[in-house]
Parts: sequence; structure tokens; C-alpha cells
Amino acid sequence: MRRILQALPLALALIAGLPLAAAADPPERVVSINVCADQYLLALADPDQIAALSLYAADAGMAYFADRARRYPRTAGNAEEVLAFDPDLVLAGTFTKVQSRAMLRRLGYRVIDLAPADSWDDVRAQTRLVAEALGHPGRAERWIAALDTALAAADGGSVARGADGAPLQALQYQRRGFTAGTETLMDRIFAAAGLENAATEAGIGAVGRLSMESLVRVAPDLVVFDRADIALTDVGSDLLRHPALDRAVPEAMQMVLPQRLTVCGGPSLAEAVATLRAALRDRFLRQDPDPRP
Repeated sequence: MRRILQALPLALALIAGLPLAAAADPPERVVSINVCADQYLLALADPDQIAALSLYAADAGMAYFADRARRYPRTAGNAEEVLAFDPDLVLAGTFTKVQSRAMLRRLGYRVIDLAPADSWDDVRAQTRLVAEALGHPGRAERWIAALDTALAAADGGSVARGADGAPLQALQYQRRGFTAGTETLMDRIFAAAGLENAATEAGIGAVGRLSMESLVRVAPDLVVFDRADIALTDVGSDLLRHPALDRAVPEAMQMVLPQRLTVCGGPSLAEAVATLRAALRDRFLRQDPDPRP
């Protein structure tokens, strides 16, 4: 009986058609086809484990690790392109190339889908999931610790309040009027900085569009843009420089939190929280706490 039990792992591996050692070995050729999956991969993998990244991995406006990404090949994520890299693991998003992901699975490739993270617990779980899949579970704790440290530093409360002592209401406003609602990481970042999300007043739960008329009606204390260099190239971007916005929210109450810090769950979020709190301290500790007219 002892010999039978000792032989059982080998028998199961042979039945599965896999070498016994390969079942426990970390992947050697990982391809990411999603910009948020890129960030986890670049943070947690050995450099030589990375075979290719998504098309936007080196976009400095969107990707947190854009500089690191430039050394690797990039792919649009079509199944044919991915197969050319002969991956033993593919990281994707739940909305990324549905047909490609299905084809890769049918061909027997391992694909991990990362859903958009909406909470700190989502971020912690995804960090651990990817680190475990890469064979480096301990590396997850470094990034989780950085996030928890940033959140712990925020427990002191708001660094900016109105004249009545209440937290300021902030609104993220993006091209074409898109804003992050209460079921998003941006809402969690606001809360960690001691701000309330003004999208609540507009009834936006996830990501939605807010017209200029609605923004004026909501009248947020603070507007946060995702870039400083707003090029007035079309109607969508012109909205961010509309005279009505400047009348509703004075320039002193307009701030920038770069998109590369907030667009994805993962390693960038500790810096996002720290950056917003530092900007608020710099802005409001040097002037009257309520600069609105």
C-alpha cells in the first residue's frame, strides 16, 4: 500500500499528460494582453519570465511601469500573435479579446482573466493571484504592504475640509465627461484622501458620463483631472476647459491625479493615494481651507 501511495503522484501526472516537475515549475514565457495585467506582471515576475506585453504597456500616460515595458515585445492580443510567443501562461482582462481568450483556452493554453478591481480587497486578491501563478507568492506581500501603509497613513482623516468642517466633495472629470462613480477604485482613492465622491449626487454607480449642466448642478468642491496637458482637439476634450466649469469650480479647486496612477488596480495605487493626499496638503495648508468665493 505504501508503494502504491508513493507512486500515485507520478501516475496522476502521466494521466494528465504532464511531466511531474512541470506541474510545480513557475511559467517561463508569460504573455500579457491587457494593460492592467501588464502592471502586475512587471511588478511580480522575473524579467526573463516576460515574453510579451500588451499594445499599451509602454504608454507613459496610461501605464505605471511604462519605462520597464519598453524592453519587451508588445502584442495587440490576437490569438495568432500570442501563439507566436509560445506562452505557458497568458494574463488577460475579463473584457480583453474575448475570441482570442476562448481560442487560446481551446488550444490548451492557461489563461488567467483579471476583472476590473473595485475595492482594496480586489487589489490584494489579484496581486496574490498573479504572484502565485508566476511562482513568486512572497512578492505580493511587498506591494500589499505598500498599499496598506498608504491607507494607514490616510486614517488620520481629511487634510482638506470646507468652512463647515465637512469633507470636500470631489469629482473626477475626464474627456467626454466621463466620471468615476461610487463603485470604483477612484471612489476608494477619494475616501482614503478624506474626500467624498460628488458622483453620488449624480447617481453614478460605476463609470458614467456627466454633462456640463449636471456638473454645474452637482457643484463639486473639487474637480480632479487625469492629465495636466489637456489638448483642445475635439468636443470631448473641449469639455474639460469649458467656461462653465471654471465658473462652477474655480481654478484653485482643480487638481490633477495622473491616469497612470488610477486606471488600473495594482502597484500604482499606493502612490495614487499618497500623491492625492500630498497635493491636498500642499494646496490647502498654504491657503484658506475654503478658497471658494
